[in-house]
Amino acid sequence: MKLIMDDTERNKFVLRIAEKIQQDGTSHDEQDPSIMKQYIKYAVSLDVPESDAPEIVAESFLYLQMKSSPDEDPLQKGDTFGVGFS
Repeated sequence: MKLIMDDTERNKFVLRIAEKIQQDGTSHDEQDPSIMKQYIKYAVSLDVPESDAPEIVAESFLYLQMKSSPDEDPLQKGDTFGVGFS
């Protein structure tokens, strides 16, 4: 049975992972699969369901990119990560 995460809980995970990314000094546009895998493992350690972890990690990077560049178009950047903004 898959648990459904509400938006508030999901956002808390995104923010915690984003904080870790910043603490590590990782580039906000990192694409290296081995580094992404580390953050996915970190997300799972926070009790993010393993099936949702890659998407939440991608959202964390997207959040940091958008936060650092107020001129970014969220719809265009969302497409980069496959995030379904509508």
